[in-house]
Amino acid sequence: MKPLRIFFTSRKYFAIGFSFAAISFLFSTWIIYIPFTAEKLDLDEKQIGLALFFISLGAFTIMPLSSRILDALGEGKAVVITILTLSTLLILPFLAETKFLLYTSLYFVGISSGFLGIAVNALVTVVEKQEKVLIMNGSHGFYSLGGVTGAGLGGLLASVLNNPVWHAIIVLVFMSIVQLLLASSYIHIRTHTELKKEHQPFNLKPVLGLALVGFSIMIGEGAIADWSSLYLQRVLDAPTELIGMGYAGFSFMMAIGRFYGDKVTAHWGSAKLIQIGCLIGATGLLLVITASLIPVLLGFMLIGLGFSGIIPEIYRLAGSIENVKPSEGIAAVSGTGHVGFLIGPVGLGYIAGLMGLQASFGVLLLITLFSFIMSRVALKV
Repeated sequence: MKPLRIFFTSRKYFAIGFSFAAISFLFSTWIIYIPFTAEKLDLDEKQIGLALFFISLGAFTIMPLSSRILDALGEGKAVVITILTLSTLLILPFLAETKFLLYTSLYFVGISSGFLGIAVNALVTVVEKQEKVLIMNGSHGFYSLGGVTGAGLGGLLASVLNNPVWHAIIVLVFMSIVQLLLASSYIHIRTHTELKKEHQPFNLKPVLGLALVGFSIMIGEGAIADWSSLYLQRVLDAPTELIGMGYAGFSFMMAIGRFYGDKVTAHWGSAKLIQIGCLIGATGLLLVITASLIPVLLGFMLIGLGFSGIIPEIYRLAGSIENVKPSEGIAAVSGTGHVGFLIGPVGLGYIAGLMGLQASFGVLLLITLFSFIMSRVALKV
């Protein structure tokens, strides 16, 4: 696959891809232990949703400041610092002995992860523009690979260690060592001063349409990331070693789809890829709602395949809108999508508390179908 060749023949591109993988690897570690944390602190679905809200709140807090921080540090340095910070903060939720401490720790995790999500996409935008190379789809493919690794290996490690704190410490040490080894490849990268001074009248309408599609799809991605393990545990009563497999299958198929994304786009175009992806994702959600183990695991895989190319293609489209600087368009879509990723688990938690987890995934199905309709309107196809 061409995207993989690009990444594995360039230390710089591999280092950037690993930064994307690090985000989902870290989140997978948290995802695996959500059931443990819920049991430890006696949290019901609504309280879990409230805890996840504090991740969203932290992200909301940092978003207005993100541009200034990136200008001060530069995109490369910001990514390195924030990955190390997030790796360290990841330990705090597992140390929390009260709900208040859990909410507080997740707030700071949200600040770090919210900024990191913007910083890594800004870094790719700068590299693509400066070096005339396309690595957005491939970078997001590495994000999915990180989810596969974090959920798969993390689930096995969890069953062996049976200690969330030590698990988090191992992840911290591993991420810190690898990040420090790779950081020299991109830590110097930043937007050129002359690019920051460019000014064009902002064309809001097309950006808003793309942002709404991205927002809706990322609601689903965020909800599956944080609730798939609980769905397998509480709805299907799956054994411990399979609890992380829903998210692992979702992430694996998303990685495959993203590494082939550029080739599919060249054949079908961005609009068709997005719309067909919505329909494949909706089919997967139908299987999840059946609440039978094999169809549910297959359903999570189909959701991953369907959703795989949507967000990268939205970034690509946002970067080519007339009268909009690529960095501004991608930042707007990235920020809005990240909000969807963070509030999705919160909303799903409250719906699950009212109607049950199975019904809440039915709501995700409706949101995905609505995303299909919105994509046809926004992309005029």
